Amino acid sequence: MDVENLVKFKLLNTPEIVEGIAKSKEGIPLVGINRGFEGTYPQIVLEMETGRDDLFADDRTYSIYEVIKVNFYSQDENAFLAVKNAINEAMREINLFRINYYSVVDDGTKITKYTVFYRASLTTQMLSKQYTEQQFKYEERIPDVPTLPDGEYFDFESNQAYWIVDGERVNTKP
Repeated sequence: MDVENLVKFKLLNTPEIVEGIAKSKEGIPLVGINRGFEGTYPQIVLEMETGRDDLFADDRTYSIYEVIKVNFYSQDENAFLAVKNAINEAMREINLFRINYYSVVDDGTKITKYTVFYRASLTTQMLSKQYTEQQFKYEERIPDVPTLPDGEYFDFESNQAYWIVDGERVNTKP
């Protein structure tokens, strides 16, 4: 549990953001932590700029302070404005406050990069509560269903070979 994942879940739980950014082939909105999705826009990339324990005693942290950097990349001006406003509102809802921001357009690609720095000063109890709420909301909407790439696999419990075809398990060779 950390502020970056809290922010990621909050962004993924905000309909205006989900509608306004690109999706992976699995349909997951493109919100990354410390990495982007090359060549696919619009997308959001989160980074922790700085952080520290604010209140601590007896090997236990009671309060944290972090600065989170949210980078939003878009080629579409209308999507840019809608998602930019939704990001700011979503961060206020989880008690993160904007401390600095700027935007710049790359002349070559015409991609607008909107960067915002948010301050999080939360008790560990509040962080845990908000994280659990946002994770639960996300998992209700998008269950974590692991999929394997197409190919042949072996089940050691049943001692049988099986195949994955288009994300589905089949027991006969395709």
